[in-house]
Amino acid sequence: MLNKLPFHIIFWLISLNLCAFIIGYKSDWQQAYLLTAIYSPVSVSSAYFITHVLMERYLYKGSYLKFIIYLIYTITVSLFLVMVLNTVVFINIANYQFNLMPAPTKDIVVLFTTLYLIVFLFVSTQSVKKYADARSEKEAALKRMAETELKFLKSQLNPHFLFNTLNNLYSLAVKKSDEAPDAILKLSNLLDNVLSASDNLLIPIDQELKVMEDFIYLESLRFGDRLNIKKEIEVPEGCEFKIPPLSLITIIENCFKHGGEGKMKKLAINIKIIGSNNTLNVATKNNYHPSGDGTSKGRGLDNLRRQMNYLFKDKHELTISQRENIFTLELNMLF
Repeated sequence: MLNKLPFHIIFWLISLNLCAFIIGYKSDWQQAYLLTAIYSPVSVSSAYFITHVLMERYLYKGSYLKFIIYLIYTITVSLFLVMVLNTVVFINIANYQFNLMPAPTKDIVVLFTTLYLIVFLFVSTQSVKKYADARSEKEAALKRMAETELKFLKSQLNPHFLFNTLNNLYSLAVKKSDEAPDAILKLSNLLDNVLSASDNLLIPIDQELKVMEDFIYLESLRFGDRLNIKKEIEVPEGCEFKIPPLSLITIIENCFKHGGEGKMKKLAINIKIIGSNNTLNVATKNNYHPSGDGTSKGRGLDNLRRQMNYLFKDKHELTISQRENIFTLELNMLF
C-alpha cells in the first residue's frame, strides 16, 4: 500500500484541482476551493468504496446485478450527503437565504455531476491498473507453466532410449569397436543438453540441430540395418533463429518410437528442415505399426504444442496426420 501512496496523493491533488476549476469557472476561485475541500470527503470515500468494496466483492466475481444495485445505493447516499452538506453548511451560513448561497451550490445537479466526475476518473484508473496487473500476472503464470512443461519434457526423454543406448555402448565396448568412444561422447553431449534444457526458453537453431544429430546417431546404433533415414537440412550458416530446447528431439523421438519393440522389420524416416528469410519449416514422415504407439501423438507432442502456443502464439502452425500407416508432422515457425 505504501508504494501506491504517492500515486493516490498525486491523483487526488490533480483531480480536486480539476474539480475546483470546474466549480470555480466564472465564479470566485477562493470559494471554489472551499467548496471542493468540503465536498471532497464524499467523492474520495465513494471512489474507494466502489473500487475496493463493490468492484472487488461483486463486479470481479461476476455478481453484476448486486454490483449495479449497490452502486445505485452508493450514488444515492452520496447525493444525500451532498444535500446534507448544502443544508448544514451553506444554507446555515447564508442565514437560510437561498439567494445568498454560493452560486455553485445552488445547482445540485451540476455540483453532484462534477464531484462524481473525479470518482469516475479514479474508478477508471483503478480498473485499467487491475486489468494490467491481471494481464501481467497471467503472462507470468504462462511463463512459469512453460518452464514447468519444459522440465517435464526433459524428464520424458524415453528411458528405453537411454537403456538401449547403454546396452549398445556396452556391446561396442565388448567388441572394442572404434565407434564406442564417439558414441559415449555423443551420449554425454545429449544428456548435458537435456539436463540444461530448462535454463532457457529458447536456444539457437544450430545448437538444437547438433543435439538432434547426436540423438539420431545414438538411435541408429539401436536400429542398425532396420533403419532407413533420409535427411534434408538447409539452414543458413549463422542463422539466428531460436526455438524451444528439445523441440527437435521431441519430434524425432516420436518418429523412432513407432518402430520400436520389434513390431516392424524396417523403420523409414524422412526429415526435412528448411530455414529461409524469417521462416523455419520442420517436416517429418515415418511409417508405423497400426497397433503400436503410432496411433497416438503422445504426451511429448502435446507438450510441444503447448510450448509453441505460448512462445510463438499465432506465428506458428503445427499439423499432424496419420494415414495408411504413415505418420506425418509439419511445424512452421515465423520469426
